[in-house]
Amino acid sequence: MNKHPIQYSLIAAACAALIMSACGGGGGDSASAASNTPAASTVLADSFMSGTVTGFGSIFVDGKRVDDRNVTAGKENADGSIASQELKLGQHVMVENDASLAARLIRVESQVEGAVSAVDGSAGTLTVLGQNIRINTDASLGPVTVFGDPYAKLADVALNDQVEVHGLAKTDSAGKTVIQATRIEKKVSAEASVLRGIVSSLSASAKTFKINDLVVNYGNANVTPASMTLAEGQEVAIWIPQNAVTTAPATTTTTGSTGTTTTTGTTTGTTTATASPAQVTTANATKIKIRDRKSENQSMDFQLGGAIAKLDPTAKTFVIDGISIDASSATFDQAGKTFADLKDGAYVRVKGTFQANGSLKAQTITLRTLETEGIGDVELHGTILNFKSNADFTVRDVQVDASNAKVTCGTTALANNVQVEVEGKLATGGKLAATQVKCETPQENVTIQARSGLVVKVDLVAKTLTIGSGTESVTVQWTSGTLFVNVEQAALSGKTVVIEGVVSGGVFRATKIKLVK
Repeated sequence: MNKHPIQYSLIAAACAALIMSACGGGGGDSASAASNTPAASTVLADSFMSGTVTGFGSIFVDGKRVDDRNVTAGKENADGSIASQELKLGQHVMVENDASLAARLIRVESQVEGAVSAVDGSAGTLTVLGQNIRINTDASLGPVTVFGDPYAKLADVALNDQVEVHGLAKTDSAGKTVIQATRIEKKVSAEASVLRGIVSSLSASAKTFKINDLVVNYGNANVTPASMTLAEGQEVAIWIPQNAVTTAPATTTTTGSTGTTTTTGTTTGTTTATASPAQVTTANATKIKIRDRKSENQSMDFQLGGAIAKLDPTAKTFVIDGISIDASSATFDQAGKTFADLKDGAYVRVKGTFQANGSLKAQTITLRTLETEGIGDVELHGTILNFKSNADFTVRDVQVDASNAKVTCGTTALANNVQVEVEGKLATGGKLAATQVKCETPQENVTIQARSGLVVKVDLVAKTLTIGSGTESVTVQWTSGTLFVNVEQAALSGKTVVIEGVVSGGVFRATKIKLVK
C-alpha cells in the first residue's frame, strides 16, 4: 500500500470553508449530492466520529453515512507516517468530517494486531497479545464478526497466524475486558504488532504496565507526546517490533510448612501444596502514544460508537472503549428512551465534547438495537462484480446472496457492472443475506462505480490504463491520491484488477486499483 509522511493531526483550518458532495451512491440514494462549489460565506464546523464501518456508499460508520470520495483512509505507523488503507466492513475508524458529513480525514484503528497464541473453537474465542477476543454471531449484541479472506470462520484461524482484529471493548461477568470482534483478517506481511487499550498496574520503577493480560515493558520506548507522562487509566496505542513478545510461566510462590517453592525452579525446604503457574505474555514496546482526546479534537463535537461498560445509574456515567462518558445531562434521540434503558454491553452511539479531564460530556445518546436502528443491517451502494447468480456476487468487496431478496430493477437483470443499492443482514462469517436490491442510475462525478478486467495497456507518464478490449474496454485515469492495493503501478500490465472511482467526462477516474488474486 502507498505510504505518505502525513502526521496524525487535524486537517488545516483553511479546509473548513470547503463543502464536499454528500454521498457516493447513485440516483436512488436517500442522500442527495451537494454542490462542490459552496458560497463564499459558508463555513462548516468540523466534528469527529469513532466507530465501526457498517456499510458502503460512500461509507457508513455505526449507521451514519459519510462521504469519503475526497480522502484516502490511512493507518499510523510506528514512525508517525501514515500508510494508505483500503476501507473494509467491520473496521474501526476515526473520521474527521464537516457539517455535511463529508470526510476530511479517515484513520483506520485496529484494536490489536499480532500473533494468535490461542484459539478455542467451542468457546468462539482467540487470544492475541494477551487480549481475549470473542466472535459475535448475534446481531442484537452489535456488529456480527466479519472474516477477511482467506478466513471464512474461526476454524480457519491457526496458531501463530498474524492477524488484525477490530472490535468493541466489552466487560465479561468477571469484570475483565473482552474484545467483541467486528472484523478479523490475516496479515500478509511481517509488520510491528499494535495494541490499543487502557493502562493498568503501572510501575514507574520497573517501567511496565498492563493492558488486560499483556505486560508492556516501556523502558526503551519512545513515549509521545513528550509533554505527557504515562499514568494509570490512560488510553494508549503501542507498537511492538517482531520477535519482541515472549510468553513464560509466571513467577508465583507456594508456601508450605517449612519452606517455599517458586516456579523458577528454586526450592527451599519442604512444601505441603503446589500451584499451577499462569502464563504471562510480555512485550517490549518501541513506541507508545498517549491519546489526549481533548487536545486532538479541540472541543469539537465527537460521536463515539461502542458498547457500554461500568454503567453507574446513580451518577449517570459509563465507559465506552476506555473513555468515560458523563451522561448526566444527555438526551436520547429515540422517543421514550431514558437512562433506565441502558445496560452494560448495550451498543450505543454517543455525541458530545471532550472535557479537560479526558471524559466525554454527552449531549445525545442513540441506543442501537434491532428495533430502534436495525443493527445488523448493512447497506451497500456499488457495482455488481463477480456475478455467478443472484445468490453469489459481490458489491464493494462484500459477498452478497440475493436469492431471497426483493429485486427492484425494472427489466434490468442483475449482472456484472449493474449499479445497485443492497440492504440486508450479515450472516456468520460476513456474507450479506440481502433482503432488498434496487438498481441505481450512476451520476456523473458523484457515484462510486467499479469495473474489473485484464490490464491491456498502461501509460505510466500519463497515469492511464485500459482494461478489457473492444466495446468492453474502459480507460482509467489515476492520480497521486489513488490507492493501489497489492500491486505497484509499474507492474500493472497483464494483471487482472478491480477499479473503483467516478466517471467524469467519459473518463473513469480511479480512487482505488486492487489486484485480483
